[in-house]
Amino acid sequence: MIAIVLIGLAAGCASALMFASIISGALISLLLFYLAPLPLMVAALGWGPLGATVGGIVAVAVQSLFDTGLRTPANGVLFAVIAAIALHERSHDGNRRAR
Repeated sequence: MIAIVLIGLAAGCASALMFASIISGALISLLLFYLAPLPLMVAALGWGPLGATVGGIVAVAVQSLFDTGLRTPANGVLFAVIAAIALHERSHDGNRRAR
């Protein structure tokens, strides 16, 4: 359990820092900006939805350090809604029988 949280923490920090690299204006930062969700996806595939959820929350928190705009809380709410829908759908898929 602690390992999952630590992986989520690392993935969230990596994702937020990759997203914030666009501030530098360097050409390579454009690639990092587009690949910013990748650490969260790897955490979700390797350690389950809890790791990705923790990572997303950490990413929003770290992003708020760099971007003080009003859209940061909205990003957090949007992420929470999407994660809740995905987890809800996943819990119902196990109850369906193959026809």
